[in-house]
Amino acid sequence: MTEETRSDLLRQVLDRLKTLEGVRSDVDLAEPLATNRRNIAAWKERGTLPWDRLYDYCQRTQVSLEWLLNGRGATQVTQLVAEPGVVYRLDTDQDVVYRIAADVYRALQQSDTPLNPDKFAQMVRLLHRDLLHTRGTQIAFEKILEMVKLAG
Repeated sequence: MTEETRSDLLRQVLDRLKTLEGVRSDVDLAEPLATNRRNIAAWKERGTLPWDRLYDYCQRTQVSLEWLLNGRGATQVTQLVAEPGVVYRLDTDQDVVYRIAADVYRALQQSDTPLNPDKFAQMVRLLHRDLLHTRGTQIAFEKILEMVKLAG
């Protein structure tokens, strides 16, 4: 992924966040992303996405990570299904993807391995596909750490 493409992706994500938060300036996103203004400027300068901040934001606000990153799908994630007189809570497939993304990010931090956004997304997809294929409920962190080291 070229630096220009990374910068474009970051710009699109920040624009979606500004729309959600009703702010005009990128630096006004510091509070919703639980960071300081200098970090936002640094992300823009490097063209890097703050995976942990985006993940936490999506979990906290019930915003779809897929929508935030790619602009696809519904903006909000709902985990409730209501019928007259009854409400059910559903664990969505997206919850699994969130956990995988968080584990991949943690493995990247732990191994101090840089990974571009395309490889990050591809790794999450492959791990999710593997989880579905094996009909498992969770992927061992050691396996994720090993994959991160191989990808880096």
